[in-house]
Amino acid sequence: MKLWGRTVLAAVGLFALGASAQAQDAFWAATPVANNWTGFYIGGQAGIVGMKTHEESPTLITGGNVLLGEMPAQIGAFAGFHYQVTDWWVWGLDVEANYHPGEAQYNGTKFGFMDWDASVRVQGGVPITPNILAYGSVGYSWSHFDQSAFYSVASPGSTGANYIGSGVQLGLGIDAKIHENLMLRMLATWAHYGTHDITNGGVTVATSTPSYIDARVGLAWSF
Repeated sequence: MKLWGRTVLAAVGLFALGASAQAQDAFWAATPVANNWTGFYIGGQAGIVGMKTHEESPTLITGGNVLLGEMPAQIGAFAGFHYQVTDWWVWGLDVEANYHPGEAQYNGTKFGFMDWDASVRVQGGVPITPNILAYGSVGYSWSHFDQSAFYSVASPGSTGANYIGSGVQLGLGIDAKIHENLMLRMLATWAHYGTHDITNGGVTVATSTPSYIDARVGLAWSF
């Protein structure tokens, strides 16, 4: 092959490599423009939830009270809306629902579990770079608890051991735009629920006060 032909082929090859690199850079880099956080998003997530519950009963619990816990894996979905007010402040509204099969133990036997949670929260954050948003959140959370495995045996005929608890949720998170339409999320939340009564014949036989810490990673499509 003549020298000019080889030169042309080499130039074409270098051009193709450069174009490919530029295309990859264009795909993975979010556009750093003003108000680029404004918009909706929806995605999925996975993580770990650390749940604890403070159980009190003078007759059913040894010593009158006990702190029980579990740490199951979870999967879930989330959705929300960002609104960039200025270059340094972004508001948000976010909702999520998670499923996490777990089981708390008491004296080596099944006590109960928290199998799902859902929450709604308001976010306020600062873009620390054009593509990374650090924020705090405050909201409200609901969870389903079923402790009847213990209370139905310890106090036959008792009611209220299968219930939905609710309480305030606080959180800290980071959202990162890895592409113009792809958002990576890292979020940790803490929720504390109110005291719930387990009754038998109209008389309170035990109280349950649950709370949890939740850490998850998610990926969302933003638009």
